Amino acid sequence: MKKVIIIILFSCFSIGLFAMIFSGFVKDEKGNAISGVSVQSDKVITWTDSLGYFTIKGVQASEYLIFKKIDYETRGVLFKQGVNQEILLKRKAILFNSIHVLGKEDDRLTILESSQKIKKEDLSNKKDQTVADWVQGNSGIEIKGNVLSGESKTIVLSGHSPKHTIVMLDGLVLNPSGMEMDLSTIPSDRIESVEIIKNNASVESGSGAIAGIISIKSKKSDQSKGSFSSFFGSFGLIHQKADLSFKNNHSQIGVNYTFLTTDNDFEYTDRNTGLTEKRKENKKRYQVFGVNYQREVFKGILDINSNIRLFNNQLPGPYNYSNLYEGCTLSGNNSRSYLTYDKKGKERGYSFHGYYFKDDTSYENLKASIPFYKSDSDHHQVIHGIKSNIYHPFLIFNFTEGAEYKNEKYSYQDQLNLSQNIAPVSREFYSAYTQVNQETKGSSYIDLKHSLTFRLDYNQKFNTNQSYRFEETINLNTYIPTKIQMNYGTSYMLPSFYDLYWKGDSQTVGNPNLKPERSKGYRISTEIGDNPKISQAYWKNTTKDQIYWDRSLHGWKPFNITTAEIVNYESVFNWEFIHKQKFSCNYTRTIARNKSRKPDNSESDLYNKYLIYTPSWTLNASLDLEYKAFHQTIEYKATGEQWTTKDQLINPLSQFEIWNTHSSYHKSIKAIDLSLIFSIMNVFNKSYEVYIYNPEPGINWQTQFKITYKI
Repeated sequence: MKKVIIIILFSCFSIGLFAMIFSGFVKDEKGNAISGVSVQSDKVITWTDSLGYFTIKGVQASEYLIFKKIDYETRGVLFKQGVNQEILLKRKAILFNSIHVLGKEDDRLTILESSQKIKKEDLSNKKDQTVADWVQGNSGIEIKGNVLSGESKTIVLSGHSPKHTIVMLDGLVLNPSGMEMDLSTIPSDRIESVEIIKNNASVESGSGAIAGIISIKSKKSDQSKGSFSSFFGSFGLIHQKADLSFKNNHSQIGVNYTFLTTDNDFEYTDRNTGLTEKRKENKKRYQVFGVNYQREVFKGILDINSNIRLFNNQLPGPYNYSNLYEGCTLSGNNSRSYLTYDKKGKERGYSFHGYYFKDDTSYENLKASIPFYKSDSDHHQVIHGIKSNIYHPFLIFNFTEGAEYKNEKYSYQDQLNLSQNIAPVSREFYSAYTQVNQETKGSSYIDLKHSLTFRLDYNQKFNTNQSYRFEETINLNTYIPTKIQMNYGTSYMLPSFYDLYWKGDSQTVGNPNLKPERSKGYRISTEIGDNPKISQAYWKNTTKDQIYWDRSLHGWKPFNITTAEIVNYESVFNWEFIHKQKFSCNYTRTIARNKSRKPDNSESDLYNKYLIYTPSWTLNASLDLEYKAFHQTIEYKATGEQWTTKDQLINPLSQFEIWNTHSSYHKSIKAIDLSLIFSIMNVFNKSYEVYIYNPEPGINWQTQFKITYKI
């Protein structure tokens, strides 16, 4: 018996002696950390974390470890006694026939550091009809507009006005100066990722990015395939999508089509009477046709995209004035066409963009019970231009230089009162920008990245406007990885054509003497840990000469009347508590106040009042569960009170909370991928309003079926 015990103890000692724990750091040729590298022995496998670190247990002494990742050369390393050993992986090009697939590390669509990136796979088990579905629920983001499909949806970024957020597609600005962007007009079919850049970012876009940028990257197919998806849901929703892509040795082409129709007539509770009413005449309908062509030309990638969206929407207006908007409609088309050429090398490259965006809309309200509200008007807007940049190393720095020419045109025709027409007006922008950045590996425990960007924009009416932004990123490669990001920047926003030239009626008129809004601010954030990960951010921004429509002696007119100060506290928690079982939560506290003063520097009548339609706080949480082909996501959202008047003499909109659930099933059978998603929104049928007298729907559902065939 004693011999048996001795043998067992000796065996355990031998295993403990020869089965070791190794740790290390994986980097590329520039010294940057590489995440997601598989590290495997004969019996054990693990992956590097977001900072390039790994720990592997149960490995025998003097055993080879194999390091693998797509885009990098596979490498085997003999570990004799490993503690914090550094492993270098070299990049390799991946080719599909003769077209290059460029690694995401080389992506130069944006020059600024994003605070968050959302990828297609992050939404694989949720409804994702438009870009609004992608960003909804993320820290500091509030979607304004009815949640139903087909409804207009604008974005509020951490308490700012929707017009202060620029939306970019493949590096090109979609919304012109001073205009908010309807995210529901951007379908998700051809989107690969969305990046959120917070705080003054005019250096990236020119006029407008006071709150930040939503940067959208379109998806390029890497193989021939076809897909079809069909949505059905509450209130008559029918939504169909078809997507085909073909490739050969030299090029690839893709075509897509989307169709949506929905009644969107739902029951709600009248806040004045407490009675249950029905939202009527709210039908939405649109079609989207798109084509994409990509080809390798002179060792670079030529990419041509074009799509057109045709729509016809009923607009019932606020329910307290429903009789004034009976039969009201908005119809028209939006077209987006652009060409890009990118030639990227290992360290240097350049890109060229040419674009033409056109929007034609018609607004009709001919059945109003009061003639004063009747309207029949046409709006025409065109944006076109060219943009080019080059990036290259010089000494220990990396430089990016670029230039852009842009032309914006607008016209307005009033069919009922020709004297109110706005003849075609236009404005040109000439821009140049430069960025210098450097990455420093201070030691095996700290990495630094510095960036400074400066931009000049010239417009004849508003002369020269400049903006700059400084960014600093610190990575602490310790036992608990820590990332610190800081940025400080300035931005400006020109008045929109609507603000400057609107004639409207005898009680509404534009103001051609408006000045640009100007902003400055900073944001500091910290990320601690990898799993779980905790993030905390503080953001302060001040905007002067903010444009508001106010009543004068002659009616409504826009003025530079407000200095706004917005402070945000953002907290984020992410935890994968079991493999593929995740919990995430984010909370944003927003303090947005009017800081305007009179000419004698005394406080204005509205000094320290809260800005309207800015929630005092938001809380979002989600639980993602996965078992084999099944996924279940449960979402919770709570929003604090928000004021509806500048003087705060009327009670604010009450806080509200809603629950959503998404159930999905995904299956691959040879060349066929199947997906089924069933979603229930507002599970507990809560009654709430995001804008006063504009109700949100109670409980509603959607189901999606999608099939993809790889040719």
